[in-house]
Amino acid sequence: MTERVEGSAHSNGIQVHYIRVTPPPRKTSPFSSKTRSPLSVVLLHGVTDNGMCWVRVMNALCKDYDLIMPDSRGHGFTDALELGYGVDDRAADVAGLIQALHLNRPLLLGHSMGAETAMGTAALFPDLVRAVIVEDPPWPGRFWGSTPEERADRAAQWGEEIRKQKALSIQELIAQARSQHPEWPEEELLPWAEAKQQVSPFVANMVHAPRRRWSDYVRQAQCPILLITADPERGAIVNAQTVREAEMFWKNGRSVNITGAGHSIHREQLEPYTRAVRDFLSKVE
Repeated sequence: MTERVEGSAHSNGIQVHYIRVTPPPRKTSPFSSKTRSPLSVVLLHGVTDNGMCWVRVMNALCKDYDLIMPDSRGHGFTDALELGYGVDDRAADVAGLIQALHLNRPLLLGHSMGAETAMGTAALFPDLVRAVIVEDPPWPGRFWGSTPEERADRAAQWGEEIRKQKALSIQELIAQARSQHPEWPEEELLPWAEAKQQVSPFVANMVHAPRRRWSDYVRQAQCPILLITADPERGAIVNAQTVREAEMFWKNGRSVNITGAGHSIHREQLEPYTRAVRDFLSKVE
């Protein structure tokens, strides 16, 4: 039986909340009594989500992999500081969590903001990371404004949007998700709604965070990379041109395109998504 643990770990000056689901050790072969621990996979969610927004991916993988689903800073039950929401800050949070939990070079799987975090961790802490899977990362990057005043206005506007959404009831948020994302299964809606109530408006201050080009992290990463993309006409961020650019930058990477999905590929096309993930995991274990 799988074991589920909920806890928090001190990392990079904050308390990081996480949920961990671990299967029992596996036999090395049908003819041996020796066992080995399953590969650890850290699942890094997108902006305004939380760790439990991976619920269906968790259910699909938990029998075979040790899954750790942290809440990013300012999200879920992890500490929310006023500042410090850049890629490097989030990468240091993940590196500290890996060390605090004594994980043996886990694979990082990230969606959107979490994909940025995964690439940042692989680039800055190469000895801690086995491989990364990045699901529709925000490449080539969001445009927050060309002046400090424009960025301040955008952060204030976004923070207010978060406050207004937090004020809605769970039922109102579920109705909003159902209206905005009619293709999402019902199982996705409650975790999404709860995450929107938990996220801190301070997250909007990532607008002010120092940024490097996404390609800098891809160039620096030494580990295998899987980029999962979808349909830009459905709202996916990464297009064919960005894939071609990534292919010029990475040392050991490949991409897979999943049709019939937009930005939230794991929510909209779970079966082909988990097939691609499992295929990659089997090659890096």
